Amino acid sequence: MDWVSRLAFRLEANGLKVLVDQWNTKLGNSLTHFMETAVSSSDFVLLICTPNDKKRADARKGGVGYEQDLMTAERLVAGNHNKFIPVLREGDWRSALPGWIAGHLGMDLRGDMFAEDNFQQLIEHLLHAPTQ
Repeated sequence: MDWVSRLAFRLEANGLKVLVDQWNTKLGNSLTHFMETAVSSSDFVLLICTPNDKKRADARKGGVGYEQDLMTAERLVAGNHNKFIPVLREGDWRSALPGWIAGHLGMDLRGDMFAEDNFQQLIEHLLHAPTQ
């Protein structure tokens, strides 16, 4: 959660509006409603990829599994394939990328000191790529 918060702060500092559950929900709020609204209303969704999250996503377990269902449904119904951007946090692409998005290009931001040029490339894409 700390790594995601730091990434989100940096994205916002570069002019992006960021929705993160730990910032945008309060005690008693529905996490599933937040996920549904965030996935459907966002221009882009960054998938933070780790080997553990891949296992949960592929098994459709917990919040990661529920989010995967939402994202695959949006791809199926709306045909919105470029909205979802994998971000490699730990492991390698083979061990960390969920099956439903395998074969899609993502950004390598492994470690706490990820490559600054990779981060800048992600920023440029998010700011200037066409949505849908």
